[in-house]
Amino acid sequence: MQRKKVNSMKTKFYIATIMLALLCSAVFADEARKTIEIFAGETMIMRVAGLTRLAIGNPDIADVSTFPEKPDEFAVNAKRPGVTSLATWDASGDKPSLYEITVSSDSSRYERLEYPLKHYTLKTTTYNGELNGLETKADAANVANLQAMLTPILGANRFSVDVNRNRVLMQGSRADIAAAASILDEIDKPLRQIMIEAKVIEMTKDDLKRLGAMLSAQKGSANVKGDFTGDAPSFNAAFDTFSDLAKRFTITLDMLRTASVGRTLVSPKISVLDGNTAWILAGEKYPVATRDSEKGLVSFNYINTGIILAVTPRVGHDRSITLWLKPEVSNISGWVGDPQSSSNNAAPIISTREAMSEVRVQDGETVMIGGLQKNEETMTNSKTPGLGDLPVIGKLFRKKRTTNQTNELVIVITTHIIDNNIPPDLSRFGFAETETQPGETK
Repeated sequence: MQRKKVNSMKTKFYIATIMLALLCSAVFADEARKTIEIFAGETMIMRVAGLTRLAIGNPDIADVSTFPEKPDEFAVNAKRPGVTSLATWDASGDKPSLYEITVSSDSSRYERLEYPLKHYTLKTTTYNGELNGLETKADAANVANLQAMLTPILGANRFSVDVNRNRVLMQGSRADIAAAASILDEIDKPLRQIMIEAKVIEMTKDDLKRLGAMLSAQKGSANVKGDFTGDAPSFNAAFDTFSDLAKRFTITLDMLRTASVGRTLVSPKISVLDGNTAWILAGEKYPVATRDSEKGLVSFNYINTGIILAVTPRVGHDRSITLWLKPEVSNISGWVGDPQSSSNNAAPIISTREAMSEVRVQDGETVMIGGLQKNEETMTNSKTPGLGDLPVIGKLFRKKRTTNQTNELVIVITTHIIDNNIPPDLSRFGFAETETQPGETK
């Protein structure tokens, strides 16, 4: 009886010992097993000193390849998502080193981000003269600019530009998404606005003489360019235009007011974004009829005449403003065909004076453009009271006189920078807001 009890105790001891050994073996095996995480389509190079043998669990998930010239290295090639095992042996021939290989889907490594553009526009609105209205369409230059900046970071297939909703949809690693978002933050800053004050002043020959006399009287002052020699020149000949005066004198708008010269025709003020064009028209639109002889339909195209001014400002880093200017003065000087006939085949002859220039000014500085002359024909009728109204013989007591006068138009443009930039909010992308360096503007 006592012997049976001892044997039973021995049996229980052996069982406990075996279970403990198995438990320890499992624990040590888990500790020895290493984890490799890799994405489908990737290759990882590993090194084991004295490598002699390799074994892969499921070659459909990942396989291995060796290098004859580098016997201690091998490559793990991930094929499809899943989990498999890898064992390696070294020259000692002892227990193998065990690895658990986890292959994840390639798409799981990417994050997605929708970036709404607030100030950088993917559409542009322009005036279409043929349609006589505004036309909105995709801004091909801005779209191409976005693609050129994002492609090196995300790749051509990892982002799309949504023109209609003015946004960019991106996919990539967190680091790539952050880099792309940082670039978009830089270009999505609000553009500066520039206030353009324009004046179109009409000056007669008498105005030029009076202005020249005033400037000549100030000979030796700061507004004189160079020195006069001898007596003051005759302004009837030497200074026949505003451009002639501007070559010798520094003329300001205050000087024109002081001399009481010129008549302001238009004085518009308009704000425009940096790099965009402000277009000002003060005149008339003349309809020109075109007949379709086959269908018998008549359509009209409109021609702009009068004072037309196009200004494109660009602000530099030093707050200087580069202005592209194109002033134009036009009017109908005649007709080809009879505009009073019902045939609708008359066409106007447009007399045009225009200039094109690019100048650099400072904030608040004024630039003047002269040399745009305008011819005016004035017809006056006079008659002897009573006798001029008699039939037949009344024309002997009536006179008709036509005079031509040439006036010069001076265009005065003053620009002001409107500072209203708002720093971008980078917190939504996990970025800390950077401090503004001296001399920089957020």
